[in-house]
Amino acid sequence: MDFAKQGCLRRLMGLMGLGVCAVGVVIILSFNFSRDWRDWRDSDTWQTTPSLEFVRQPKTDYIRYTYVVDGREYQGERLYFFEKLLYDYGYASRWYYEHNLSAGDQVTVYYDPDAPARSVLEPTVDVGRVQFWSLSLLLACLALILPVAFFGFIWWRLIKVF
Repeated sequence: MDFAKQGCLRRLMGLMGLGVCAVGVVIILSFNFSRDWRDWRDSDTWQTTPSLEFVRQPKTDYIRYTYVVDGREYQGERLYFFEKLLYDYGYASRWYYEHNLSAGDQVTVYYDPDAPARSVLEPTVDVGRVQFWSLSLLLACLALILPVAFFGFIWWRLIKVF
């Protein structure tokens, strides 16, 4: 094999690696999205319970709450559905102040009675925002995958010709 073919082959392998990484990102995002979609869709049957403890860390905008269902203690960190997709730094702090909470206050926890470890504090979702970011992520993934596939095909054809 001459040096020109080796260079094309290396580029092709590099592009294939990028394509595999892009597909991996899409799979991870799809898994998280499908989990939140399932939870949100089923949330009308969820029950409520008061929290035992509610902790907010202002520097990281991180929340954690504990609650008891059927004598068993659970811990949750999710404020709203689609948190990873709709991440909004400062949302937890705004929510905290809008509800006039202070250290040690109880909050209402919404949990799935079939799987009590699945919980959320704010069961509503801005559907338009979810649709916008879902479409944006899909287009971004396509913008990554299609050029890799197109140029990979061209280099593959060039290798065959030379």
